[in-house]
Amino acid sequence: MIFLNILKRLLFIYSTLLLHSCFLVKIPVNIRSTPIKDTVNVYHFIVTQSSSRAEDTSITNSFSRESKKAFNWLSTEAHERGQNLVFKEHWLVNKDTSLKHYFIHKLPSKSLQTLMRKHFFNVVTSKKTKTQEEKIESVDWNKRLFDSLAQQIRDTSVIKLLNNKLSFNQSDNKLLMIHLLKLKKSKILGFTEGRKIFIGDNKSATIAHETIHYLGAPDLYIHRYWFGKRRRVVKRQLRQEIMDFAIGKNIECTKYFISNYTAYTLSWDKNLESQYKSILKQNMMAKFIFSLSLFF
Repeated sequence: MIFLNILKRLLFIYSTLLLHSCFLVKIPVNIRSTPIKDTVNVYHFIVTQSSSRAEDTSITNSFSRESKKAFNWLSTEAHERGQNLVFKEHWLVNKDTSLKHYFIHKLPSKSLQTLMRKHFFNVVTSKKTKTQEEKIESVDWNKRLFDSLAQQIRDTSVIKLLNNKLSFNQSDNKLLMIHLLKLKKSKILGFTEGRKIFIGDNKSATIAHETIHYLGAPDLYIHRYWFGKRRRVVKRQLRQEIMDFAIGKNIECTKYFISNYTAYTLSWDKNLESQYKSILKQNMMAKFIFSLSLFF
């Protein structure tokens, strides 16, 4: 009986959202007024669940190699559109370890589930009960991560960076890239949150895709989760576009391209080709179904 009531409730919510999506005006995509250019300082952190494996040279070398490949590709793509964009990478060192140019921190969570919930389903209530406060604290993965890093790091320059992590101005070309090592199985490869990028896959296509989010471009694969013109445009014309990467299987960023649409959202191109105008708005139902897909 309880299960039946829950099922009815879920069907009602789904039906409401379906109708809500069909009749509401779609959400416009944000377009950058000016592109991010010149030098972007990227501060790399590698985090792990394991306290016993402090160092894995092959994995850290792979992160470094794939990151360099992604950033070189992005700089070239920007240059071809008349944009000056260079990425200066900083692999932060803990002077108390023997990790040389790499630092692997302990991950303060066993999986990406809490991080996913915080990112996609962050509910704010005006008055919180004790249970709600405990729940909010449990999903505040971001704070716990930085607290954990601060406790482990002895390098004063890194501590200063962490202390200033929330005071980055929009004019600051700084990016914190957090590589997630040895995660449990998850459909998340990576995503952005503010001025940070979380990477769960050390492939250049993933790094490039998430970095382009930092530069200001939206996902294209979202449109694949709902029928209509937007879906047809993405499937037929933008199949190998880097912002449609989550649907693809190639791991090399060089196998993809940056379309006029993505370049327009980054303000790299000043004019948008007519065939892409329909995807300047995102469908609410598509985003909702995509969010649900992360948990199944």
